[in-house]
Amino acid sequence: MKKLKRLLIMALAVIMSMSTFVGCNRTTGDAGEVVPDGADPNKTLIVERVMNGFGVEFTNELKKAYEDLYPGEYIKLKAAVEDMQGSVVLNNLFMGYKSNGNVDLYITGSVLDKDVRQGNVYTGDEPLVQDLTEGVFSQKPINFKWDETAQKYVEAGLEDITIEKKVNQAILPWLYCAEDKAYYGMPYINSNAGLAVNTTILKSFGYDEMPVTSDELIEMTLNIYNGYNKDGSVHEDSDGSTGGAESTGIYPWTYLTSSQYGNGAYLAMLAQKDLDYFHRLEGFEDAEGNWLVNDGYELYNTAGEGANLVEPLDMLQFTFDYHIAAPNSVGGSIDIVQPMLVSKSGTRAVFMWNGDWVLNEVKIYEDAASMLDFINVPVLSSIGDEVFADKPEAERDALLAYVVRLVDKNMDINAIIEDVKTNKNYTMTTEQAERIANARGIYYSRGAEARIFLAKDSPKKEIAYKFLRLIASDGAAEIIAKNANANSAFISKENTTAPAQLTRSASKISVNQYASAVRFDSKGLRKALEWGHIVYSETHYLAPLWDEKQAVSLWNDDGRNPSATWENTYTAKSIERLNTVYGLFKNNWKTRLAAYDIKAD
Repeated sequence: MKKLKRLLIMALAVIMSMSTFVGCNRTTGDAGEVVPDGADPNKTLIVERVMNGFGVEFTNELKKAYEDLYPGEYIKLKAAVEDMQGSVVLNNLFMGYKSNGNVDLYITGSVLDKDVRQGNVYTGDEPLVQDLTEGVFSQKPINFKWDETAQKYVEAGLEDITIEKKVNQAILPWLYCAEDKAYYGMPYINSNAGLAVNTTILKSFGYDEMPVTSDELIEMTLNIYNGYNKDGSVHEDSDGSTGGAESTGIYPWTYLTSSQYGNGAYLAMLAQKDLDYFHRLEGFEDAEGNWLVNDGYELYNTAGEGANLVEPLDMLQFTFDYHIAAPNSVGGSIDIVQPMLVSKSGTRAVFMWNGDWVLNEVKIYEDAASMLDFINVPVLSSIGDEVFADKPEAERDALLAYVVRLVDKNMDINAIIEDVKTNKNYTMTTEQAERIANARGIYYSRGAEARIFLAKDSPKKEIAYKFLRLIASDGAAEIIAKNANANSAFISKENTTAPAQLTRSASKISVNQYASAVRFDSKGLRKALEWGHIVYSETHYLAPLWDEKQAVSLWNDDGRNPSATWENTYTAKSIERLNTVYGLFKNNWKTRLAAYDIKAD
């Protein structure tokens, strides 16, 4: 088997900036708006909600918890709407409290602190929302529990640490506005991007472990597509059919085209290589944080550091090759592509780049919660070449995979080193172990844009503070796990109570001691140019993967093309795409600088 060409020793970075629509647009029953007749309006918090894949049940249940704890005070949850995110939220906040129906809190998607603070096109010199630093983040969560006898929620006291210390520390930098020394928005979900896997089908091919390196994922993909088990024997489907995917209907991949899912995987693979380069690319900055005004575009030049971008794109192109994907994946809607991952017969798929699936998506598919698992993006196998350069190439990936699985067990560095020495007869250095552990710990966060904001001129901030402190509690984390099948942004331990295994697995990723959440956020010069997407958006960069149905492929109509290699298919196409992106930057660089009155030397 020809493995993915490994081009990189150090590197990498991120190029896709995307607006995160948290979850998928499904809706359920909603009783959240109900408050008693005659309720005191001064003690009734009015809340706008975004409609997304997490559903409305968890906010309805949090409303009940608050009202049980504070009799005479009420939470009026307005009917969830799909567009309560992005510019719609900003416009509502800009209109003002009284002009927008006296809404106090906004539970949103696709809005960040940078969108609501001063300097925004809407805000001028003042933020659009209230500072939550003292009233919320500096306070301790208000915990609660269910009283079976009384059939209501009751207080369980204040927790031991402040909300600022309790929030998942991997996403904390995105919450704090260092320029203002303030927290403007409060998160409610910590949603990972990664790989959804049908473990039932994968085990039928003889694989009892999930893939943890890119080479392992490639091997599994090729075996499933060609109809072979892990041991090389011909795979037989439950209906007795044998042979490749076209005979059995079992394909390795399905995917949702033009979605953020594949982009999240790509971003994570890039960041595994070199976080410093990743962050420099976000802002066209040098290692000291200085703006690369003259030639920031050179960070995309494949003749230089931009070559570091190629390998992750190779891998993404392979997984998006429509020959190995279930039919109708290209251009298919979510209601077409996702069922393939949970089907028991007919056209099925084993892998899908995804966010951690939420209950509203999973629960409509029979047995989905028991069939699916969720794993972090596999570590690029070139990291094994880098770390284990003293070992024969044929042995490197197996050792890399072994160490990654120790990291997944949350073992300390010293324990990892001792285990490898005892069981693999290899003496690792601390530097080697930390390199792998830190690469494995990287995950792409899809929950950073899911925030709750308090309207600037809301007169009910004390009620809002209590409600937000309640949302940060362990009791709320259980409600979110059960009703949204997701993980709270304030859970600091592994989720063991969620009904679906994939949710429990997602929490395990984010609370690992080596966890490091990433996303691509315009900053520095890039932010000054307000040019976070213009020449490396899906239109120019990743969309062609599905728009043109992957013009190059390892396969043709007669099967595997004998002359096709990674180098002359995916790598050649990757370099071509990246060179196009580089050219777009370079050719428009001075014009963009001039448009924002930024002068080069």
